[in-house]
Amino acid sequence: MCLSFSNLQKGFTWDPIYKDRIMKNFENKGNGHLRNFLSKARKHSKKSQWLGDDQWKGLQEYSVNESYKKLCEKAQKNQIGNPQNLRPYLHTYGSIHIHEHRRRLVPNRTSYNVVSLLCFFMVFNIFF
Repeated sequence: MCLSFSNLQKGFTWDPIYKDRIMKNFENKGNGHLRNFLSKARKHSKKSQWLGDDQWKGLQEYSVNESYKKLCEKAQKNQIGNPQNLRPYLHTYGSIHIHEHRRRLVPNRTSYNVVSLLCFFMVFNIFF
């Protein structure tokens, strides 16, 4: 099934003032999915069923292109950070990884707060 914006309009309704914004969002999401599909196909060197032979051949030719390789190297260097001073670039400096956020949200089982200690002492009649 080929999902186009006109097909989306058949199944959903919205206020006409939001049409341009919704269409832009639809196109951005579709472009992102297509980019991911093509990236996976190129990475695994495996042609998908929906990809035609001519498009697959063009994708393979593009991936061996010298300008594409330079672009990939530049993107990899940007992900790593600045090797001269061994710090990430300024736009990523100080960011916390999602796993660190999750770790901080889970209560630390080994630490006890004052209220829980007082409850423990009261239950077991332990006072100083």
